Order: sequence, then C-alpha cells, then structure tokens
Amino acid sequence: MGARGDEEPASIARQAVRDLRHLLTGVPVALAAALLAVAILASAAVSVVGVGLPLLHRAVTRSRTVLDRQRRRVPGEPMASPYRPAAGSLGARLRVLLTDPASYRDLLFQLLHLPFSLVAVLLPTAFWLGAAQGLALPVLYELRPGLIGAHLGVPVDSPGTACLAALAGLLVAAAGCRLTSGLIHLEAWLTRALLGPTARTAPPPVGLPWWTWTPTSSTGCAARSAASRWPRRPPAPPLHCAARVGTASTWPARDT
Repeated sequence: MGARGDEEPASIARQAVRDLRHLLTGVPVALAAALLAVAILASAAVSVVGVGLPLLHRAVTRSRTVLDRQRRRVPGEPMASPYRPAAGSLGARLRVLLTDPASYRDLLFQLLHLPFSLVAVLLPTAFWLGAAQGLALPVLYELRPGLIGAHLGVPVDSPGTACLAALAGLLVAAAGCRLTSGLIHLEAWLTRALLGPTARTAPPPVGLPWWTWTPTSSTGCAARSAASRWPRRPPAPPLHCAARVGTASTWPARDT
C-alpha cells in the first residue's frame, strides 16, 4: 500500500512534466504559424495590384505544412487533412486554395493559437514555481527567518505558518497538474474544431472532382447524384405549354 501511494504522486508528477513539455513544444509551431499568417495577409494585400501571387501561394502551402504538424500533435485519434486537392497552373491552384473553406479556418487558428500557447505555458509555469516556493518554505524559514514574509496570502512568521504555506504550495502543485492536463485538452478541442474536416471542408472522395461534390448534414459528405451534376438538366416546359396526349410529336399543338 505504501509503495503504491509513493508511486502515484511520482506518476502524477511525471505526467505533469510531460504535459508541460507538450505545451512547450507547441510554442515554436504556434509562432511559425502566426508568422505565416502575417505573410499570407501581407501577400494577399500586395496581390490586389497584381503582384505577390506566388508569395501568397507559397505562404498558404507552407502554413498548411505547419498546421499538419499541429494536427499530429493532437493526442487521440489522428486527424485527417481537410484540404481540397489543387493542381494545374498557379492561377488554378490559387483559385482552389482561396475558395477552400479550410483556408480561412486555418487563418483563424493561426491568429488564435500563438496567444493561447503563450498563456498555456506561462500559467502552469507560474503555478509550479509558486508550488516549489511553498514546499521549500519550512527549510527556508529555518535557514533564513524572515526571508519570505508571506506566501499565497499565508503570513510566514513561525515554523507552523511555514508548514501551512507548504500545505498551500502542495495544493497549488495539484492544481498545476490539473491545469496542464486541462490546457492540453482545450488545445486539442481548438485544433479539432478549426483544423479538422467538417461537412464544408472535408475533401471529396478519391477520383471525384471537387466541383461535383457537396456535403450533407447526415453523413458529412456525399457525392452529388448524376442528375445534379453539371451540365444540369434543362427545366421542364410550363404546364400551359405541354403537348396534348397523343400529339406530343406535333408541338406546337394544332387547333382543333
């Protein structure tokens, strides 16, 4: 029982360290994605006057590469790529990229992920530093009394209050463990909500051109029926112009 009780706090601490490391490794990805978002906006502004189209295409494709790495960072079930296939000339590829709903969801994620990543790293770090200081207060008070006057609202003026501050630090450490795990789940939810395939962003089935494909609310995506593919059937003639029964081949109908 005692060995198991010693193992559980150690495993919780190791998991918290792994969670914090996961959040730390997400900062470079978020920074690269944010810089590419700025490049996309800048090249789009320059493309209005006819230049910058190659830069826009390169910035969008590079950002998709970075965001694919972010998809692989999400724990759990692997995320599928939501992008429509783009081929042909530069203009054709840009037309597909700019009409793809996933491109705009990517841009929104790129602008939101960097501040989220910074907060997700700084907040647990502050919790862990506060917890470490509180746990070390009994020893610090014995070595240097009066070095720290209060900790987390608890005045430290005796060995007993130093132990109370250490207990508060232990609670902060437990909250920090829960916080890192919750932030990872929140990041995963944000990634799946904005970067995952949806009914509007899922790519068409293999071998089916994207302009002949439309999503449905029940299955998420489905191929259009042959009747709805382009070119569409011509509209039926009005009822008052319909040929009489037995004289359909003599349109317009003869007077009797």
